[in-house]
Amino acid sequence: MMSTEYQLQWKDRLGFVRQAAKHGAPIVPVATVGTNDMLDMVTKLPIGWLTGHRDLELPILKPNMTIQRVYYAFGRPIHPQDFFAEGKIDLADEKGLNEFKAQVKMELEGLIEQL
Repeated sequence: MMSTEYQLQWKDRLGFVRQAAKHGAPIVPVATVGTNDMLDMVTKLPIGWLTGHRDLELPILKPNMTIQRVYYAFGRPIHPQDFFAEGKIDLADEKGLNEFKAQVKMELEGLIEQL
């Protein structure tokens, strides 16, 4: 079971998959574990008023002066055309975009679990 410390926290946004699909660019999942041990959270500044997203916060961090191990894992490229009918990318196809996003999420969670 994956630690709650290393869970993806995604909302229902599709911007990153929409951009990858628009440009026909594959997404290569990359996971890292250990970087959060390199920094200590001091506070979070609410900055939603700048962007219109009420829940947006900017973390203020300070370096943790102990040496930490950091692990990386790289997944296989995920091609957007694999999620659309006949391989033709349609940016209005919410089902295809959601399937693309779900595959990226599944790959990332697998890499995090592996690490």
